[in-house]
Amino acid sequence: MHAADVSRDVGIRTGVSGFLKGVSALDPKVFFLVISLLGGAAYIVVTPPFRVPDEPAHFFRAYSVSLGSFNAPVVDGAPGAHLPSSLKRLERIFIVGPPSHPDPKLRPGMWSAARAVELEPEATELIRFPKSLQYSAIPYLPQAAGITLGRWFGGSPLTLLFCARIANLVVATGLIFLCVAQLPAYRWFAVLVALTPMAMSLRSSVSADAPTMAIAFLFTAVVTRIAFVKTSNHGSRDLGLVAVLACALCLTKPVYFPLVLRCLAIPPRRLGTLGRGLLVPMILAASIIAVVIGIAIVLPSAGSVTYRIGPRLAELAARPLHFPASAVADYVVHAPRYGAHFIGRLGWLDTPLPPALIIAYALFLMAYAVIDSDASTTIEWWQRLVLAAAVVASLFAISAAFYVIVGRIEGIQGRYFHPLALAAVWPFHNRLTAGLTERVWLRPMGAILLTLSSLLVSWWTVLQQYYGA
Repeated sequence: MHAADVSRDVGIRTGVSGFLKGVSALDPKVFFLVISLLGGAAYIVVTPPFRVPDEPAHFFRAYSVSLGSFNAPVVDGAPGAHLPSSLKRLERIFIVGPPSHPDPKLRPGMWSAARAVELEPEATELIRFPKSLQYSAIPYLPQAAGITLGRWFGGSPLTLLFCARIANLVVATGLIFLCVAQLPAYRWFAVLVALTPMAMSLRSSVSADAPTMAIAFLFTAVVTRIAFVKTSNHGSRDLGLVAVLACALCLTKPVYFPLVLRCLAIPPRRLGTLGRGLLVPMILAASIIAVVIGIAIVLPSAGSVTYRIGPRLAELAARPLHFPASAVADYVVHAPRYGAHFIGRLGWLDTPLPPALIIAYALFLMAYAVIDSDASTTIEWWQRLVLAAAVVASLFAISAAFYVIVGRIEGIQGRYFHPLALAAVWPFHNRLTAGLTERVWLRPMGAILLTLSSLLVSWWTVLQQYYGA
């Protein structure tokens, strides 16, 4: 072999080795921060206004919160508020056709017409947005802050919508960044879940689902760190953080309250003398908050939905065993659809991603659930039971809430499971599988390839759906 060939081979091996070392050193939280912000910015641009589930209702509610209305507003016995008429005009520009089957395509002149709409805050009308009443004001604070900032600079309704989207993206990304920093294991798994096309799309919209997922992830990470990182006494500061996050989660969406029960997996010795006395009262306080907020959210629409909710609650009480069996059957039968929607069905849930991407993403998530463990983390059997019970209880709570409000169990959407994803994997943690990826570049390399390819496919799919011929 010639000297030039030897030198070239050595150079190639050196380059490959350097590249792999760089990949191995990639910090998952930094990777998530960059991809979420840059990829999310692209989603904000390519996704037309109101082409995200219930985004008009979320936008109207966020605007209401920006005006200082923190309770679920009600006018004339039905949910709604007097807001600028220009907000509704903006919605009518982009949503054309029958309400049940609006035309997804953007028509010529839509953008110019939207930019011409001025806010005119004094000209108001009654706008109804019942689909956002299941949330408190908490998950609308980022969007409301963005809208407030946009109003200060005299922004139009279209500008305010994008201000709300940007603020939602930044805040939710920041919370998940903190989550990944706290986790002792499953950091790459958390990154992959948070970068699914569905989660990215929601985080780049005005949807309240994005802050809900972010708060649930951060709560799970903090509880996990306290429970499994071997520190003799985490002290009142950590306990206070758990209490704040638990209350925030319950205030955001009470149906996820069972996740708070994960606190029971924290060994009392990890919290010191003060923590042992405060842990149970903290959980009780969070549960009371969840009940109170849940009632407060329902009350504004009581006049229109009580006649349906009452009989359904009575039926659940009269047939306590029938509902759990029905819920289990629903999850078994519709698991493929729920899983596909969990990964990504974009737009108005009318924009499916290629099956190959869905299958690949699902396989990667299952693989990382196995290999992304930590050899130094030990979970006792009783802790696994507590962690699993919290997730199962949350699944039943989702089904029960859906049945009480809608009247059936079938029809749950995959995005409802995003807040549970990180919590669901911990009962299966096995530190022995940490050795399956001795080549430390495998996990970051897999995450890079998967997320970048999913971003490109998702953007192309959205562009074809809304801008294609």
